[in-house]
Amino acid sequence: MDNDFVHTDVPSIVQLGEHQYDLAVRQRALGKFEYVTSHLKVEPFGDYDGLSTRHGKASAADLAVKTYEAELRRGVPEDQIPWYNNQISWYKDQNSRYQDRVSSPTS
Repeated sequence: MDNDFVHTDVPSIVQLGEHQYDLAVRQRALGKFEYVTSHLKVEPFGDYDGLSTRHGKASAADLAVKTYEAELRRGVPEDQIPWYNNQISWYKDQNSRYQDRVSSPTS
């Protein structure tokens, strides 16, 4: 099946481990991407998230941060640096959120 995607529609693919990937999708292709993948249920840190199931949610977020930071050190296209930094910030927020849940029995 040809879904009309070209390599420039998804300029970055980051392998997080446990068969999980984050994809940077260009705005112009986002609607098409959402349509093509609409049958998939994506729930970060959910029951079927292999990374968080295996390592715990806070540790999974920390592993993602380390993966993104390593990618930045290796070098990424200049126009992708903001996306990488946003992903790092998001995963750091998730790490803090899940750390708080672990340390606070009322959460």
